[in-house]
Amino acid sequence: MVTKIDNEKDTLLEIHMTELWIKDIESLIRKHKKSVVLAKAARHEKIESLQCEYSSPEEAHEAYGYDYITFEEYEAVKKFYEDKEAMEFQLTDIEQHSKFLKQELIKEKNNLKYHKNILEEIRNSK
Repeated sequence: MVTKIDNEKDTLLEIHMTELWIKDIESLIRKHKKSVVLAKAARHEKIESLQCEYSSPEEAHEAYGYDYITFEEYEAVKKFYEDKEAMEFQLTDIEQHSKFLKQELIKEKNNLKYHKNILEEIRNSK
């Protein structure tokens, strides 16, 4: 038979383990913070280095309309901007890992709140 004391001990153990896991996740996030910043900067630098004569696909379309460029050149400019936009949202492995850790941290903090509420209910029902 499971008693309230057993439930309280189990809940306290769960709280302790969750707190330790949260510390580990926070440590990993801090450890990789510089790498994430560097990866993000490198990605943005690469995007900025992709220079284009036209500041937007609309500007290229206007140039095509005035016969300053060919349809193929317009399509190339349009593709350039589509690729550039896609690159802005394409995270590196370290950025994806960091994002996952931050999501995991939020989940575990919510988990900790839940177990603390359970512990409070157990203690209040005595």
